[in-house]
Amino acid sequence: MSGPTAVIVTSINPPTPALRALAEGCRAAGFRFIVVGDTKSPLDFALDGCDFLNIDSQYDSGLAFARLCPTAHYARKLAHPLSRADLPAGAQPARSDA
Repeated sequence: MSGPTAVIVTSINPPTPALRALAEGCRAAGFRFIVVGDTKSPLDFALDGCDFLNIDSQYDSGLAFARLCPTAHYARKLAHPLSRADLPAGAQPARSDA
């Protein structure tokens, strides 16, 4: 499997120590770090080395799942187009419930 690696999480919090550590680790490894927000996420979310996708950006992305996925649910991380569109054929995103 080749291609860029990204770590995608969902959060309703402002940057926490855990999110900062993930951002630093991703930066060191050359990975893209994406936080997918939700309705309770701060509007001013900002974290070095992190791409933040607020709820309006998700709705505007054209990804049907962004509107179908319930808010306040960990599955929102799949509302980022990269979570599916950039995966090589046959690859699956990591599951947090596995």
